[in-house]
Amino acid sequence: MKKTTVSDHEQMLKAIQTASDCEKIWLLFTGKRDASGKSWCPDCDKAEPVISQCIQDYEKSHGGADNVALITIEIPRDEHKNLQNYYRTHKDIQLKCVPTLMLHGQLNMRLAEDNLTDPDLIKELLEQ
Repeated sequence: MKKTTVSDHEQMLKAIQTASDCEKIWLLFTGKRDASGKSWCPDCDKAEPVISQCIQDYEKSHGGADNVALITIEIPRDEHKNLQNYYRTHKDIQLKCVPTLMLHGQLNMRLAEDNLTDPDLIKELLEQ
């Protein structure tokens, strides 16, 4: 799996373009981490190890999943709280909360908040 972490929407758009040859592009929206690795978003910190394990399992069961990209977008708290931010207002994203994992280009293919602490739901989404 091709993994990239970005910190703004311009970097996200570049990463999506770079991964355009991939069969699937997953977008993981999460709270920005500080120097210690802790996010301002407690739900993001809670979901991170579950998501990571599910991604590892997916890679193992799909021979590395080289044709799949995962772009993690770390959003600063003040930007996330702004109801007019890019991620909330863009017609193809419509972000409501973090963490959110979604398939790029598919608004109905997403999980958010507490659903991202359920490995069965994550694995089911990744297999779509």
